[in-house]
Amino acid sequence: MEQTRNRRLDLACESVGELRESLNSLRSDEKTTLQAALREMHDKGVTAYRHAGVEFVRVPGEERLRVRTTKEDASDITVDEPEIAAPAMEA
Repeated sequence: MEQTRNRRLDLACESVGELRESLNSLRSDEKTTLQAALREMHDKGVTAYRHAGVEFVRVPGEERLRVRTTKEDASDITVDEPEIAAPAMEA
């Protein structure tokens, strides 16, 4: 039995496809940005940094950056336990 086209479902499929394409692009951009941040923190000897509601923490003994978003918009370097792990910096 052949399936009849459904305009709403067609639009939903197209929308999800476009959203996933955008998400993949954004993930790639985030990875590049996090690698640059890790490099900068390593070069400057910074172990933790907070700004614009985002916290970066270098993981001791690993070339890895943990990231956490916060409700506060603070610029100090006081950090709590990070929640999201960023990918390791590539050599």
